[in-house]
Amino acid sequence: LLILVVGWIVARIVKAAVYRLMKKTNLDNRLAGSVSEDGEPTKLNIEKWVSSAAFYLVMLFVLVAFFQAVELPAVAAPLNSMLDQLATAAPQLLGAVLILLVAWLVATVAKFVVRRTMSMTKLDEKLAAQADIDEPKVNVADSLANGIFWLVFLLFLPAVLNALGMAGLVEPVTGVVDTLLGAIPNIFGAALS
Repeated sequence: LLILVVGWIVARIVKAAVYRLMKKTNLDNRLAGSVSEDGEPTKLNIEKWVSSAAFYLVMLFVLVAFFQAVELPAVAAPLNSMLDQLATAAPQLLGAVLILLVAWLVATVAKFVVRRTMSMTKLDEKLAAQADIDEPKVNVADSLANGIFWLVFLLFLPAVLNALGMAGLVEPVTGVVDTLLGAIPNIFGAALS
């Protein structure tokens, strides 16, 4: 019983520490702001998800220790097997998360550059003037910047799937990416015409 109580307290402390650390990074607001349509952040609550995952991971270790202490190996063995599988998958998952982080950084920079370039060229105003529209309902610069953001994520998707060991999904996704990249010159050519 002492193992359960102390383990639960430690798990709550770990959950609170992870939550505070995630709050300091302001990660959910940054992610939400980068993927939202109008730049206004939507609440993702990543801090709660990550801190809850940390809590349950610690509690899994606590339960294994508890069942081994009360000499119930039949109950502890499946939990121990699950922990072994998590430990085996952790490097792959960490690699995928790092690739996603790089993808997010590159996509955010590309989105910023496209949005800044489009605002400097005043493309929205020029298009609105050509179409004889006083106030355009769709901001072309923001739409193009968001499209570039998601295109960069799509380019990184095969690497993420490779890192996770999902070789069966890599080939179809690579085919989609190749088809999309093959169509981009045609899209630019049509836009310039």
